Amino acid sequence: MAELQTEQKVDEIRYKTNEPVWEEAFTFLIHNPKSQELEVEVKDEKHECSLGTFSLPLSRLLEAKDMTLNERFPLKNSGPSCTLKMKMALRVRRQPREDIHSVI
Repeated sequence: MAELQTEQKVDEIRYKTNEPVWEEAFTFLIHNPKSQELEVEVKDEKHECSLGTFSLPLSRLLEAKDMTLNERFPLKNSGPSCTLKMKMALRVRRQPREDIHSVI
């Protein structure tokens, strides 16, 4: 599960694996990357417990090359070597030019 303020994205459950792979992309509308954080929680659905969490200040994406991070993030409240590999990119969304003129 990934969460940004009140917007939450949930991925599919991976059964019968100790090393699940999710190759899903989520898109969030970011209002202020300088003050917002992405929160991720990995859950064990069978045992109804959390396997770990991490939070990422989105300001790190502003400082990264091409505003992209591709790395392993350590999970809190988990084993010492538990990580989650993720690729995150911050992109600027622009309004089409015709929409800008129709507002004026």
